[in-house]
Amino acid sequence: MAAQETVDRLIEAINDHDLARIASCYGKGARVWDPFYPEALEGWAIVQDYLDLFTAFPDVELRPRTVLGDEDAIANEVLLVAGGAGSLLRWTSSGVEGAVKPLRLQAGIFTSVDRCGLVVEERRYYDVDCLLEQLHGRHLAPAVEAPLVETLLR
Repeated sequence: MAAQETVDRLIEAINDHDLARIASCYGKGARVWDPFYPEALEGWAIVQDYLDLFTAFPDVELRPRTVLGDEDAIANEVLLVAGGAGSLLRWTSSGVEGAVKPLRLQAGIFTSVDRCGLVVEERRYYDVDCLLEQLHGRHLAPAVEAPLVETLLR
């Protein structure tokens, strides 16, 4: 199975918020790098990341824009869209709260698949400062020493 088919299945599962189908797209030992986390996500942590995303943004949708790749690797430019009509939620130190602004975040996702068509490596790139600005109306301080998640929760 080509990388494009795998990524198409994954994006469809994400847009359907189907955790079982999302999990089935990743191979054993898959690793996901995301600027929001200091270490790569592995195993259940990958699925938990999607669960957290769906909890915080119940109407999140990935819209693929540009695709480049071959049989075993693909680069996607995607637009992550959530919100509208007050449905966007945000993380705070006291839990998940409602927010009023919709979220629009461009990202680059680089995905490698194995011979069985399962994701073995995924690298996500996006502007964390843009995300924080949309969620909290503030920019990340240039010299933040605390982990990014702790900064977001402040």
